[in-house]
Amino acid sequence: MSRGLWLLLGGLLAALLIPLLLGGSGLWRQLQSFPANLLLAMLGIIVICWNLNALRLRLLLPGYRLHQKDALGIIMATEFAICATPGGAGGPLTLMALLMRRGVSAAQGTATYAVEQLTDLLVFACALLGILVYALSHALSPHLAWLLGASASLLLGVFVLLFLLGRFHRQMFRLNGRLLQRLGVSVRRRLQYARKVMRFRNALRQSLSLPRPVLLGVFLLSVAHWVLRYSVLYLTLRGLGSELSWAWTFLVQMLALSAGQASLLPGGAGGAELASAALLAPLVGKSTSGAAILIWRAVTYYFYLIAGAPVFLHLAGRPLLRRLVRYRQS
Repeated sequence: MSRGLWLLLGGLLAALLIPLLLGGSGLWRQLQSFPANLLLAMLGIIVICWNLNALRLRLLLPGYRLHQKDALGIIMATEFAICATPGGAGGPLTLMALLMRRGVSAAQGTATYAVEQLTDLLVFACALLGILVYALSHALSPHLAWLLGASASLLLGVFVLLFLLGRFHRQMFRLNGRLLQRLGVSVRRRLQYARKVMRFRNALRQSLSLPRPVLLGVFLLSVAHWVLRYSVLYLTLRGLGSELSWAWTFLVQMLALSAGQASLLPGGAGGAELASAALLAPLVGKSTSGAAILIWRAVTYYFYLIAGAPVFLHLAGRPLLRRLVRYRQS
C-alpha cells in the first residue's frame, strides 16, 4: 500500500477518534437524538453548493461551451482531490487536467482556479467585517474575542501577502530566475518556466477583465456557496439542542479548516477536528461538541470523498489518480 494511502487512512482514523474521545459516553445519545431529516437537508445543501460552484466555473469560462452537468462533474472530482491530498494540493491539478480535456489551456485553468480562490477570500473578508460589526453590539467572552481576533489576523496576513505578491511580482520573477540559475537549472528550463509564468499572468488578467456583471455574478455565487456550506455546523448544533450564533460557528469553521490545511494531512483530517474541538468545547460542552464535529465532518468531508470518488474515477481515470499518488509521495 502506498505511503499516500496510509497517510489518508491515518488521517481518517484520527478524524474519527478525536470526536469520539471528546464526546465520551454522552456522544451516542446525542447522535441518536439527531433528526434524520435535518441530516438529509444538510446533504442537500452540499449538492446545492456543488451546483453553485459549477455555475461559477461556467461564468469564468465564457468562451467554452461547458454544460452544467459537465461542470458539476469537474467540481465534484476537484473537491474529492482536495479532500484526498495533503493541503488540498491535488485540487488545482485535477481541475487543470479536466479542463484541458475540454480545450482549456493549462494557464487558463490555473488562472480560473486562482480567481475562484481570490473570490472566496473576498467573501471571507466581507463576512468577517459583518461579524465585527455584529460583535460591537454584543458582549463577547474572552474566548469569542480571541476567535474573532485570530480570524481577523489570519485573513489580514493573507491579504498582505497577496498585495505584496501583486505589487512586486516582477521582482519575484527575477528573484526566482536567479535562484534557479544558482541551483544549476539549464537556460532552456528557465525559459520554459518563464513562459509558463507569463502565460498564467496573462490568463489571470484576462479572467479579471471579464465584464463586471459576470464578476459580480461570480462573487454572489461564492457568497451563496459559503453561506450555505458554513451553515452546516450551525444547523448541526441546532439539531443537537445548542443555540450558538451563526457568526461564531463561522469563526470556528474558518479557524478549524485553516488549521487542518496547515497540518498537511489529506482534507485536514485530524487537524480540523482537533482545532474545532478546542474551539467548540468551551462554548457548547464536550459531548455536544464531539457529536457536532462528527456530524459536521461527515457532511462536509466524508460525503465529499464518498460522492466524489466515483466521479473522479469516471472523469479523470486511473492515470490521474496514479499521478496524484506520486505527487503525495513526493
